[in-house]
Amino acid sequence: MKTETTNYVLYDVETSGTSAHYDQIFQLGALLTDEHLNVLDRLELRCRRLPHVISNPEAMLATGVDATIRNGGDHSHYALVRAAQQTFNAWSPAIFCAHNGFQFDERMLRQALFQTLHRPFLTQSHGNQRIDSMTMAQACAILAPGRLTIPDLNGKPTFRLGPLARANGVAFPEESAHDALHDVEAMRGLMAVMADRAPDVYAATLRNSNKKALLSLIRSHEILRFSAVHAGRVISRIVAPVVTAPSNSNALCVFDLAHDPDSIRRLTDAELVGAFSASPRILRTIKLGSAPILSPVGVFPGEPRVTISANTLAERAKTIREDRTFQARIARAMDRHFAKSPASAAPAEQIYGRFIDPADEVLCETFHETRWEDRRLVLDQIGDDRLRVFGLRLIYAERPDLLTDVERAEMHAWQCDRILADNDAAWMPAPTALQAVTEMIRRAQPSMARQLEQYVQRIARIRTVATQYPHAAKIRKAG
Repeated sequence: MKTETTNYVLYDVETSGTSAHYDQIFQLGALLTDEHLNVLDRLELRCRRLPHVISNPEAMLATGVDATIRNGGDHSHYALVRAAQQTFNAWSPAIFCAHNGFQFDERMLRQALFQTLHRPFLTQSHGNQRIDSMTMAQACAILAPGRLTIPDLNGKPTFRLGPLARANGVAFPEESAHDALHDVEAMRGLMAVMADRAPDVYAATLRNSNKKALLSLIRSHEILRFSAVHAGRVISRIVAPVVTAPSNSNALCVFDLAHDPDSIRRLTDAELVGAFSASPRILRTIKLGSAPILSPVGVFPGEPRVTISANTLAERAKTIREDRTFQARIARAMDRHFAKSPASAAPAEQIYGRFIDPADEVLCETFHETRWEDRRLVLDQIGDDRLRVFGLRLIYAERPDLLTDVERAEMHAWQCDRILADNDAAWMPAPTALQAVTEMIRRAQPSMARQLEQYVQRIARIRTVATQYPHAAKIRKAG
């Protein structure tokens, strides 16, 4: 299969936790490959902990305690993100891929770019496309069963990279897990296996990463198969496209043709809104920008058997297709169901609030290319209040001597607030981390307990410094 972009950028990030808004990337590994997955270039970056970021103890267990305690070399977080952005731009256009990337790596990368004054949607702009090797593996498991070995975890199929790679003959020692570049090498090996054993499914999932091709598929088929894995449960439904949301052309509603359309058409407008989260899920929303597993019915020999007659499916699809009033009601219901919550006051949570103005994008690039002594002047010209906040934090992290005494005091107070916040904070503050790791030590083996105690000592020192700051008696909610 040929696509408009035939190179891949396979990447992985290791982080301080799972919050895209408030955790940070510690390590990024990436490979540039050709369409046959031959390596053309590679990138490996590590950085220090940001002073206001406390690692989540659970993340430490996953990635290794030492990885989050060590300093990470001479590179700052800003230097890591800047290097990644420049390299990824140089490698573009390409198809960007991470394992479980749509749920994790992609979100972490977007926020890192956003909070360092870069264009956040790098992997979806300038001709780039996105796929997820986990979704590709799930497509193989559902549409071509038996070609890929799917390991079992507690009675459910697991698509985690390590077990999946090893089950399919890809060398991936347990001790290499959660090292970014090793993870990427394993991902490349897994993709090569899928391309070899299930080339038809592999090609179809790649095609769905191209939104134009995906929209063409939807427009040319009245009936489609939608497949996915949710909480270890495999689903594969025969559906009819209904309509995209007026406020989000990336969200497509489909109707499950296992049900009579009248069961939904008779609902009130308020009941229609609830139908998107009801069980059974007769109405589903598919994210078109996330390379969903959508395919024509019957094209894969091993796909699940259809138990409803072709005539019944065709009649139900026709009912949906010809009822314009129903489609309009569904469109309104989608907008009501997915209505945005009130905007958060925290800049880190406002990435989807509005796009960055083109004039500000130009100023941000000027900010990066200007010597540090002049960056504050550039920052003052940016109109986006979110970016001005992030820019001030960048200068504080990289060159605090360039701020006024008042600005440094304000930034230090914000940093201390992040560290000393209450347990209900949206991020991981020091008191919460210490409470969690203390419980982990109680249950840990002696060797692990000793490592965790090093973490306790480190966080205790950070907390002590923050507590001694004059403002600390009254903690604000820092965003």
